[in-house]
Amino acid sequence: MAIEIVDVSVDLKASALLNRGAYNHKLGETDKSLADYESVIEVPDGPTDEKVEAFVNRGVTQWHSQRMREALESFHSAVQIASKGSERLSEAMFALPEPLVEVGLLEDVSATLRRAFEQNQRKFDGYGGTPEDLFWMVLRRGSHDWDSYVATLMPLYVEFGVADKLARGLTQLIKRLDEGDFSHGQLDEWNAVWKKHGAGVDELEIALQCLSAAIEAIKTKSDRPLFQLPQEVRSLVRSLLNHSLGPVPES
Repeated sequence: MAIEIVDVSVDLKASALLNRGAYNHKLGETDKSLADYESVIEVPDGPTDEKVEAFVNRGVTQWHSQRMREALESFHSAVQIASKGSERLSEAMFALPEPLVEVGLLEDVSATLRRAFEQNQRKFDGYGGTPEDLFWMVLRRGSHDWDSYVATLMPLYVEFGVADKLARGLTQLIKRLDEGDFSHGQLDEWNAVWKKHGAGVDELEIALQCLSAAIEAIKTKSDRPLFQLPQEVRSLVRSLLNHSLGPVPES
């Protein structure tokens, strides 16, 4: 049963629509979710922050639906109206490179990511974006592009002091590797690219160990390679390998 949003203040209505849009997205009701975000965007004289959030949320929904050009347009729209120095602007700017990996050139992606780093504040939780999503897009491009993309984008996280966030993202990306239809050769090549470009970056050391061990576990369908990892991260990596190793046994 559809929930009708009655006449209330513009701010409250926008907030209600955003909440309903997020709920519909969680339920997999993509069209309903997008319609809610459109309603926020189209409200005359609606609150700017809510409109920015609606554009970003619309872009995320489109990104999840593989509609990359539309997602890019949504994120651009958010950047254009967001307040300078705001957390909403930071969120939108760091979202831009993700669809751009698929529809743009490497130099465009690199320049867009650098602008996001340079023009936003590290105090924001979203500073640095979501590296697991960005490098998932790189992974999707195919092995012929992995070296150039990682070589170009990875150093930006080091330069701007968020290599630790990249490390967490690289570790979370193991779940995508496990669920993807990658050959052993492709898995080895992805691992080799990160070893090559991440060598010597202290913040990436554990993440690179996790990646190597996880890839061996995926290839062998065994958890034995995980026992080379520090105990405190072993259970995390194991939880990301449900496709190859099955669900984590209940204790």
